[in-house]
Amino acid sequence: MEDDEQYVRLNMDNDYEGGEWIGGEFFYRSKRQKTQTEDDKLYGVFAGNDSSDDERRGRGPRKPLANYSKPVAFVSTGRMQTDTTEEKESGAEVVKKEDSGDDVQTIGPMKPPKEESSDMEVEDGVLPTALGRRIRDAAAKRHREHKEKVELGKAWKDAEKAGFGTFEKHTKGIGAKLLAKMGYKPGQGLGRDGAGITKPIEQRLRPKGMGMGFGEYREHGMALVADADKIVKEEAQMAKAQKVQPKEKLWKKRHGAERKKRVYRTPEDLLAQEEERPSLCAQPVIDMRGPQARVVTNLEHLNVEEAEEDNPLEKVPMPELQHNMKLLVDMAEADIKRVDVKLRHKEDEAVMLGREEKRLVSEVEIRSKEAERLQALLEGISEISQLNAMSDLAGVQKGYKALLENFQQEYTLYGIAATALGQILVPFQRLFAGWDPLENPSHGLLEVLNWRDLLLNSAAQREAIFEDVASPEPFTILICEALVPSIRSAITNRWEPRNPEPLIRLVETWESIWPSSVLSHVLDALVFPKLRALVEVWEPRQERIAVHVWMHPWLPYLGERMADLYPTIVFRLSTALQSWHASDGSAFALLSPWHQVFSEHDWENLLLRSIIPKLAFALQELVINPVAQDLKPIHWVMQWKDVIPLKHMVPLLESQFFPKWLQVLHQWLSNNPNYEEVTQWYLGWKEIIPEHIGEDSRIAAQLGNALSMMNCAVDGTDLPSLAGYNTGLPSNRTPAAAPSGIMEPSENYSLRELVQHFAEENNVEFMPKAGRQHDGLQVYGFGQVNCILENIQNVVRAQIHHQWVSVTLTRLLEEHRARAAKGFQG
Repeated sequence: MEDDEQYVRLNMDNDYEGGEWIGGEFFYRSKRQKTQTEDDKLYGVFAGNDSSDDERRGRGPRKPLANYSKPVAFVSTGRMQTDTTEEKESGAEVVKKEDSGDDVQTIGPMKPPKEESSDMEVEDGVLPTALGRRIRDAAAKRHREHKEKVELGKAWKDAEKAGFGTFEKHTKGIGAKLLAKMGYKPGQGLGRDGAGITKPIEQRLRPKGMGMGFGEYREHGMALVADADKIVKEEAQMAKAQKVQPKEKLWKKRHGAERKKRVYRTPEDLLAQEEERPSLCAQPVIDMRGPQARVVTNLEHLNVEEAEEDNPLEKVPMPELQHNMKLLVDMAEADIKRVDVKLRHKEDEAVMLGREEKRLVSEVEIRSKEAERLQALLEGISEISQLNAMSDLAGVQKGYKALLENFQQEYTLYGIAATALGQILVPFQRLFAGWDPLENPSHGLLEVLNWRDLLLNSAAQREAIFEDVASPEPFTILICEALVPSIRSAITNRWEPRNPEPLIRLVETWESIWPSSVLSHVLDALVFPKLRALVEVWEPRQERIAVHVWMHPWLPYLGERMADLYPTIVFRLSTALQSWHASDGSAFALLSPWHQVFSEHDWENLLLRSIIPKLAFALQELVINPVAQDLKPIHWVMQWKDVIPLKHMVPLLESQFFPKWLQVLHQWLSNNPNYEEVTQWYLGWKEIIPEHIGEDSRIAAQLGNALSMMNCAVDGTDLPSLAGYNTGLPSNRTPAAAPSGIMEPSENYSLRELVQHFAEENNVEFMPKAGRQHDGLQVYGFGQVNCILENIQNVVRAQIHHQWVSVTLTRLLEEHRARAAKGFQG
């Protein structure tokens, strides 16, 4: 038999709706009328009539028709079986069905949900046909519907326990039925997706006779119907308390003491209270606690309405009128405050205007005094302008001096110095006309000093209102127009640079008086060009006056500008020293003054090329003879001890003097000498060596070698061989050989030094050409050829046939000789 087959339920659902039982009999309240269904609305008389009468009437749930195709099923007696499988397959189950609040017992075989799959497998074996599958599907559908109804009934019971829809116990519960048919489940939200409200709209209880929105009454929610009686009682008590007592006639005179005395605030009280309050920022205050946002104008009444809502018994009558009165009071207070602000602003404005009036009055007084001073200044200038500056220059000077003392500010502000310059310029030009500054350098010095303070107003030039800021000062104009022409003529035409003393006296006399611009002009534009022209033609071997005699006096004035002349001087000196011998002391007198003038690098290069090789040759010619010693060569070398750096002097002595000296001492001690004479001979040579040279470790080591030989000779031991001492020479070098690296240029020389050394060896003049450049590089003159030196690429470029080409030093020398030959032939 089919286990899941469900028999027609024997109940009386919806049989007694619309009526009531009276005396054991059922009576309908009204005649049952046919209800028009949706099919009737759509098809009318053509609607199908296969439905039951109850369905056409719309009463009660649709009852399924009997399906006689189902197999016969028997009702189980409920007897317990020992086999669990049989119990699951044939056990009877009583299902409690909840429908519209009625409990109905349905009898029939039920299958637990967990065993549904296994039962289906059994049914597949029992009912393999299509009819069997339809019967199985129908049974499963009925089982699911029944399960959903059971779960829905439990949910509705839980909702009723929570107080949901409790009012339906007094009705037929049509609301819950409609919600259930629409798919609503208790605990979920409304709508297809369940996104609506979950909590029902609460009912509101209001006092009897009170309309909607009266007095902003706060309604009480009915969360529980059981509390309704309590709320009604509270409302009755509130209404009883609100009953107005019979009013006394307080307006009568005898009730004057009972009347409430009103106290009115004056505007002064309002403003005083406003001042006592803490100042608030101008940011508006917005109250967003209500249904609508509002701007709060008075913080005093911010919580008044809320307090009235909390205490409805304390409400005053006519709240609209009270509200309007509050608005009027607030507006009046705002007007009073606004008028007070305006009044204070006007008072402050009046104070400021009073101060401005006082300032303007004082300004008028100051301007009037200034006008009086200007008038007096103009009168003084008019009086001075009437004087003849040609004949009475001292009187004019006194007049302007008085103006400067009495009207110092106006004298500076309005540039009175320019007026004085126009009056005295011509007299000063006549004063210095025919002036010889080299013979009489102090001519007119006193007159210029008297006018210096009157015309020198650098601050005035920056603040003057009638003068250009960039224009020169009146005193500078006076010096340039009156003195500079005579100085320029004397320096250009009559001054000899080899005799710097006259011009030095002139510069020393006027240095503190001349403006800096005038002094720079005299030195840079007049003196330096004369010195440069003389250096270019200077020949040391023919000059009787040393170059430092007429060059060094200008070092304090020209300074770094003189560095442009040093390469030419070095080249001239190197050329002149090619045939120099160490016995000639003129070289020391010529070079020693430049020791502190040339840079260290240039000075050492000059010594290595021109001096140290000649001194080494002199030491090679020195003969060490204890019997008849000639000390001149060693004195020639020691003459340069203060100008030759120690790092060059020590190798010179170590390589050229001490090997020869120690050899002589060794031979002397080997022939039983007089040790007293040896000691005196040793001390004499030690005194010749300067102290700062003797303190060097290498020189001290050489002297120590001599003392060791002497001590061995005195002790009678064998003298050590010279090879055991550090003589500074290799063992295979002869004493007459020249020291290594003295005649050859160093590997660290720059390209310019190498070219200069090559030019000196070939007796060719190599010097820079002032003011000439090519591609940003200095142009040098290698004899008759112009060349440039690219130190980065170590390339010499020469100008040949109007083109700059790379050349070697040999090609450069050949080009010079070719051009010199063409010039000689021409």
